[in-house]
Amino acid sequence: MHHYNVGALTRHRKELIITGIGFFFIMFATFTVFNENIVYSYSYNGRALGYVEKEADVIKILDLAGETLSEQTKADIKIIPYENITFNTVSAANKDVDDIDTVLKRLTYMTDLEVKAYGIYADGKLVTIVENQDKGLKTLSKVKEHFMPETDGVKYLSAEFKESIEFKEIDTVLANVNTADTAASKLIKEEQIVINHTIKQEETYDSIAKLYGTSVEALLKQNSGVNQDAAQEGEVLFVVSEVPKLTIVTIEERKTDEELEFEVEEKESPNLYKGEEFISQRGSNGRAITESKVTRENGKMTVEEIIEQEILEKPVTEIILIGTKKAPPKQGTGSYVTPVNGGILTSSYGMRWGRMHYGIDLAAPVGTPLHAADGGTVTFAGYKGAYGYCVIINHGANSETLYGHNNTLAVSVGEKVFKDQVIGTVGNTGRSTGPHCHFEVHINGQTVDPQLYL
Repeated sequence: MHHYNVGALTRHRKELIITGIGFFFIMFATFTVFNENIVYSYSYNGRALGYVEKEADVIKILDLAGETLSEQTKADIKIIPYENITFNTVSAANKDVDDIDTVLKRLTYMTDLEVKAYGIYADGKLVTIVENQDKGLKTLSKVKEHFMPETDGVKYLSAEFKESIEFKEIDTVLANVNTADTAASKLIKEEQIVINHTIKQEETYDSIAKLYGTSVEALLKQNSGVNQDAAQEGEVLFVVSEVPKLTIVTIEERKTDEELEFEVEEKESPNLYKGEEFISQRGSNGRAITESKVTRENGKMTVEEIIEQEILEKPVTEIILIGTKKAPPKQGTGSYVTPVNGGILTSSYGMRWGRMHYGIDLAAPVGTPLHAADGGTVTFAGYKGAYGYCVIINHGANSETLYGHNNTLAVSVGEKVFKDQVIGTVGNTGRSTGPHCHFEVHINGQTVDPQLYL
């Protein structure tokens, strides 16, 4: 049997060799045709980007793409082959194959790149995300600087955050990462932040909520479209958070030249009627050089401790007299009192400088109280041409009085006044050569000499 088999093999060796060679060529041709009709699709974290002839066309530029992105965004970005970048073989039919330059462009224009960054937390709540811990420290420094302006005479002793601040490394996407300037601006203005989080394997809603310093209830409420029972890998969550305004507590020593506000003292006066007030002494602020230690929260003073104060000028207390005398009836009595106590008669009724002077002038310093000559109703109170600020009072029985050139008015039209009530102050308004009260008396619509009625 052995000799028979050997003989048969010898007789058919040529046929067998020819058959084997033919099978080899068939397989080789099939393999060649297959390879010439396939390409590789490449994806970043499941997101299809394009097609290449060989996986190596993508892998060999990943480091360059990572460096380019890191330089553009100032973030630490690494793209790991077969982890971030995955491949699938597909038919080459109707596929546009990317060259190396196109692959690099596709990779460097992505904004959803997964990166490692640092979250800044205040009392356990995420307030912003920055590239690294150094940028986090720079962010906090900028926030402090905002509330520590350079001011003459001010020396800052300390500046600390009221909240407990910590940094945590987190995985996020590039779009969530802020520069130090942007992060500081958001913390100062108390802006809202919105973060996109892609759920990873083994993550739970509880772990995600703790990562961002929020609650599971708030997280699910903001994402009603996701599976509410359990976190599903690959789903994208929106984390919306009101950024709490960080509180900077600064302590400073300051030396300032400041005003000292005057005090106001009220005194009863039997010479004034009830309801009347008169400033007998005008108040004025003082001045002092003050050294103090000041504590502020976000620029607002909370505590001031005076260390030393040098009074350069004492403040003058303002004294207001409050009337206690019973007021007479608010109606005409038929007799008049002089409207300006202590006023000096400087011009009488009659012809003056070639024309008629229809009243008398009673000179007095600006601000001297002006009194109603009799009780009645105010029919005019305002500016009246050459009279300046003027008051007219109707006393009944076809009589009225006029008071011109006032500095201030204390009554209004329609108001009823009593005899001797303060109706304004002496002034120098209108056509006037000095501070005085121009006083007229009208009877039956005609002016008369006031001195005949006082």
